[in-house]
Amino acid sequence: AAAPEGAQVGVAALQPVLRRSGGDLVYVVPFVPSRDGERLHCELEWLLTRNAGFACVVKLRASPSLRPVTLLAPWDAEDEGEEGAKAQSTFVIPRLSPSSSFAFLLQHVASAGSAKHVYLQLAVMHTTLEGDRLIRTLTLRLPVALHLNNVFRFADCDVLSTVFLKFFSFLGLKGQGQSCTQVLTKDLVKMLFAYRKRCAANTSPASLTLPPAIKTLPLAVQSAFKLPDLRGTLDQQVAALLRYLTLPVEEAVAALHPRIVPLLDQPDNVCAPTGVGDHIIVPVPIPPSSASLGADGVFLVDAGGGPLWLCFGPETPGEIVSELLGPPGAGPARVVDSTEGGAAVLSIADQLRRVSLRRAHRPVVLGSVDLLAGFMLEDDQGGHPSSRRFLAELHRSVQYYVE
Repeated sequence: AAAPEGAQVGVAALQPVLRRSGGDLVYVVPFVPSRDGERLHCELEWLLTRNAGFACVVKLRASPSLRPVTLLAPWDAEDEGEEGAKAQSTFVIPRLSPSSSFAFLLQHVASAGSAKHVYLQLAVMHTTLEGDRLIRTLTLRLPVALHLNNVFRFADCDVLSTVFLKFFSFLGLKGQGQSCTQVLTKDLVKMLFAYRKRCAANTSPASLTLPPAIKTLPLAVQSAFKLPDLRGTLDQQVAALLRYLTLPVEEAVAALHPRIVPLLDQPDNVCAPTGVGDHIIVPVPIPPSSASLGADGVFLVDAGGGPLWLCFGPETPGEIVSELLGPPGAGPARVVDSTEGGAAVLSIADQLRRVSLRRAHRPVVLGSVDLLAGFMLEDDQGGHPSSRRFLAELHRSVQYYVE
């Protein structure tokens, strides 16, 4: 996008372009060529070389007892149905990336009756790069649960976390940033209250009772409020919310619970082959809490898509930094493969790429101490309490409903 002479175009002003084109936004600020050049190159290579569908028409069909009411995506849905009974089940977009994801929120509009299953079918009509017009369909048959306990028992925590993140981003882009944290927290409280009342009435009221299948969901929801990109400028926040709306499940989970891999003082079997393909053993990640960090440590952070961040503690010895990055003044700061420590870091980074959608398009970028602190989502961040305090407040709210 080009701004008029003497004017600037903010990220917020580009939303209509993304909404109508299905394009992607790459926003790197502040841009330092020596640090971010490779990152920008990988982002552009990823955008230009991956496959995509063009002239896409997407439609969701559902059983009569269900109605799609909200599309969680950067683009708009087309309203269908009579006034007062609108269904957002269709959208048309010039381009759709196979690595993007979107979600439909469904509403119960009628009883399923004696039916044992409900059905969903997603149809995507698109044109390939070769010019072929194709239609791809995905049909699901979902069992009707007679007991609420079965709903919680078979829930997928990663998918639920992703939907919560998308809903949070959707509300934020609608200008409801101040209230969306309250909306999501209230929805979470209602969910846990329903489980407590219907499925765990005999448990002790002294502790917060969580369904085993979604035990980490409250932490994921609170992490959405404290993500590092949401503490920057307005442009940074808008760019982050647009990216979160299209993150696939794998990358959304990594954003909500960053994978922080410690690189020092590891067992001898680290970087050894696992015996499965080219995979190697990597160090066990630590929780995203400052209590788990050492002031003299070195960490590789995978925060979902994008680059892998190499972060040093404030008291990391200079000789360790030199072993990984080479001697000072030897050029742009990047991991060298000529030392044992540097080669180990690059091997671990390669392993993290192997299990990622982007694979080779994820460079290792040097991160600051402040950036590392921003990934500590279990701590107090951005005016939001620590995870321990949040769970205590959640417990009090559920008890208030119970009493």
